[in-house]
Amino acid sequence: MASASGSPLSYRIELASPLAGEDVRVRFVITNEGAEPLTVLKWYTPLEGIAGNILQVVCDGKVVPYKGPQIKRGQPGPDDYVTVDPGKSVSGVVALSEAYDLPAAGECTVAFKRPVQTVTSPARPDRASRRNIVVHGNTLQFRFGQ
Repeated sequence: MASASGSPLSYRIELASPLAGEDVRVRFVITNEGAEPLTVLKWYTPLEGIAGNILQVVCDGKVVPYKGPQIKRGQPGPDDYVTVDPGKSVSGVVALSEAYDLPAAGECTVAFKRPVQTVTSPARPDRASRRNIVVHGNTLQFRFGQ
């Protein structure tokens, strides 16, 4: 069964730990709501960490600038993929302050803003077998600091 958006994948962002100073850690969970296993490229998702401007972070109504790395890549290898079985989820935890210039305090929202690439053949995950899937999910809201 696909999500309401028609995509077999959905995501959820949640706080991974209690808020402590600037170290805001969030958990990103991708769930396969389809009937078939999907092999997902971890690149440009929080499943690999934050290696690009992949999240929309807004604090007190202002877009928070991205300050993390911009990575050029070659061909992905087998370790760059994860297979998500039907009804199952995979997750990763990232520290927002490592890639976004968070204020000392504020009311913030975080959303994932990229499509996810899947492959039709995990045995041959070449560019021709990849397709982008728009993944819909929640927007995390939280307040931190004084």
